[in-house]
Amino acid sequence: MSPTLVVVGAAITLLCATATSAAGPLAFIGLLVAHLVRGLIGVDVRSSLPLAAVSGAALALASDILGRVIAPPGEIEAEIVAAFLGAPLLLWLVIRKAS
Repeated sequence: MSPTLVVVGAAITLLCATATSAAGPLAFIGLLVAHLVRGLIGVDVRSSLPLAAVSGAALALASDILGRVIAPPGEIEAEIVAAFLGAPLLLWLVIRKAS
């Protein structure tokens, strides 16, 4: 791997992390769910777009409900729960694409 490729990859990673932290961790659900659905259904937009919309809403709702149920006197923010749910899926996608 060339040094230029490593530097560009690191810069892209930092820019994505900065954008996610600025927009909020819940915003990455749109990226994650779209890629998961595309991997499961295929690249046909007519079927993957509605399923991605419903799946993204379901993941956000599940994150919110789980955050309220985990800590009964208080609640955990949906962004934190979504990060715990989405990070393993995102890592799985990256590892799967790399091999």
